[in-house]
Amino acid sequence: MNTNFGENWDRRFLQMAGFVSTWSKDPSTKCGAVVVNSHRRMIGAGYNGFPVNVADSAERLNDRDLKMDMVVHAEPNALMGVRLGEAHALYVTRKPCAQCASLIASHRIRYVVYCRHQEFEDRWSRSLKVTDMIFSESGTVLIGWKPEWLDGE
Repeated sequence: MNTNFGENWDRRFLQMAGFVSTWSKDPSTKCGAVVVNSHRRMIGAGYNGFPVNVADSAERLNDRDLKMDMVVHAEPNALMGVRLGEAHALYVTRKPCAQCASLIASHRIRYVVYCRHQEFEDRWSRSLKVTDMIFSESGTVLIGWKPEWLDGE
């Protein structure tokens, strides 16, 4: 299954999300997201990081509990400035957590394409089950690809 853009476009946008993820200073998990409108135009991009003007010191980034309380996920960062109903698809390097799924569904995004990472999905399984429920009820199509697919394998 793919979006109505086709597999090649899905691959390109997911690769772009991967590139955006490299801007994150998080030493353990780098996540990137790209928002696309129905005309295949990128209208937003974001990565996981601390809020604007909040110091992202190594000490804070390496304190998992503190980091988890302070970080803004890639999805909301990518959606900042995007008008409700304007986004058609969101491409993200990890499956969205339940809180991000609520925001995505509220933006009426039709497709979410993400890279599957089994270890990540096992660790976040409770939240990701809620993600599945939110997307199922909201009509958001969730499409997971193995990371190797990005290289055309």
